[in-house]
Amino acid sequence: MTAIQHADTGTDKARTDKSNDRLNGIFLQEELNRERAAFWARAASLVIIGIWLTVLQGSIGVLFYWGLLIVFTLTGYGHYWVTKNCPDRAWFRIGLIAADFGLLAFATLTDNPVNDWAIPPPLRLEAGNFAFFFVMLVSVGLSYSAWRMIASGIVAGIAWAIGVIWITMTPGVFTQNDVEITSPQDWLQLQMDPMFVDLPVLYQQLVILGIVTGILALTVARSRKLVMQQVSLARERANLARYFPPTMVDSLAERDQPLGPVREQRVAVLFADLVGFTQWAESRAPGEVIGMLREVHARLGEAVFAHNGTLDKLMGDGLMATFGTPDPTDRDAIDAIAAAAAMQAAMDRLNDDADPANHLRLAVGVHFGPVVLGDIGSASRMEFAVLGDSVNVASRLERATREIGCKVLVSEDAAEAARRQNREQANSLLQRSSYHQSIAVPGHTAISAYSVG
Repeated sequence: MTAIQHADTGTDKARTDKSNDRLNGIFLQEELNRERAAFWARAASLVIIGIWLTVLQGSIGVLFYWGLLIVFTLTGYGHYWVTKNCPDRAWFRIGLIAADFGLLAFATLTDNPVNDWAIPPPLRLEAGNFAFFFVMLVSVGLSYSAWRMIASGIVAGIAWAIGVIWITMTPGVFTQNDVEITSPQDWLQLQMDPMFVDLPVLYQQLVILGIVTGILALTVARSRKLVMQQVSLARERANLARYFPPTMVDSLAERDQPLGPVREQRVAVLFADLVGFTQWAESRAPGEVIGMLREVHARLGEAVFAHNGTLDKLMGDGLMATFGTPDPTDRDAIDAIAAAAAMQAAMDRLNDDADPANHLRLAVGVHFGPVVLGDIGSASRMEFAVLGDSVNVASRLERATREIGCKVLVSEDAAEAARRQNREQANSLLQRSSYHQSIAVPGHTAISAYSVG
């Protein structure tokens, strides 16, 4: 038992890992789309800034800033390229982050070498330039990557600190460590000196930067988790849509227990099968056989969903569908009979478009009665099952079409239930039918049915 439990655990872990890989793949595509949009947004913003600087300065000195803007544009494209081609190369990403913040520190803390005038270096620390670091840091949050946010915060702090230290090493620049302060007047006098650098302000900026980085990293991690959950929910909803009609998918997705507990209820069961398909497939290429099955399953599935049915399972060249699962309605029997008629119409259209040698015949059996609904399987593989004698009867009716020579057999129980639900529509669907008594059903008393087609 222990070995089996370990095996199940290993299987579950492998399945979970594979599912996470798929989700990460979907998320990576979303990140790539975001990086592409971020690149074009950065490029457009930098062009606007460049035009503004050109109008503002109106001199050859603006070429210096245009050069910086071009480099910023290239690093923006670099982020997109890394996400597209080597998203797992962390060092490439860190290099681009360092280039971004290093370039930003250089642009905000150095004089334009083309201009013939300059301001005292410490004044560049007081021009509000540090706010640009927060702007760039917040933009990193669009990546939904907590580690990238933390790396950006660390690199930003290092770049700004290096810039400040570089300014303090400029000739004529001094800090409070270089003078003696004996009174508030001395401190005020220092603050008014354009060559003075207030180091506690730097410490405060770095502390605030660290706090903001931590908050943003936590927010980004939470946002990524929520986005992954939404991706997972969207995938689960898409999976539901493969089995249930679209009108039921939203209702099922909103429940805590979509399929409910094990229970017994009356539903309509439909079996459909391609007559003689095995012999037909023997002389065809595998690709042609699979192509035909896909086409048939697609058309039959559309007929099931169009009449509010549930596609219970595909069985080679046939299928089983139920009407009234997981929740019964007041049209289950009539929907099943209408779906059978729609399937035959779909097969007629398929045959009309095909070579006569490829014509196929569909046999359908429909019954209405009690079934048991519930989940079966193990912890590693679950399936929603519809079980009971009514399922066997519908399957036997489908096989009996060959003996009777018709396309559809509808049990008397299904026909009577349909008349109770909508007599006019039921009579219209069965108007060209023939009544048959005592159709043998192994393990069951003989039943009566209506043949159509």
